[in-house]
Amino acid sequence: ADTGSLTYDSANPRDAECLAWLMHQGASQVAINEYRQTALSPAQQSAMVEAFSTLKTVQHNGLSVGSVVIRLDGYVPGMARVAQNILDNSGVDVLLFGGSYV
Repeated sequence: ADTGSLTYDSANPRDAECLAWLMHQGASQVAINEYRQTALSPAQQSAMVEAFSTLKTVQHNGLSVGSVVIRLDGYVPGMARVAQNILDNSGVDVLLFGGSYV
C-alpha cells in the first residue's frame, strides 16, 4: 500500500517498522528514493513547464531566490513535487512558488 512516505493516514506502525528493518539490513536510501518517484501527471508536467518558462530570479544576501506564480486550470494535486523539481533543477537556493485557479 502507498504510505505517502509514512505521511498518509493509512500508514501504520508496521510500515515504519518495515522501513527500519530495511535500513538495518543496509538498504540504500538513495536507491529507495530513486525508485519511489513516480512520473508527474500531465497537469503537473504542464505546470512545471509553465513555471520554468516564467521563473524569475534575484540575488539576496548571497542567495539565489526564484519566484513564480502560474495559472492552473483547476486544483492540481501534488504541486509540492513540482516545486521540488523546480528547486532541484533551476539552480536557485530558495523558491517562492504559487499557483492560482478559479
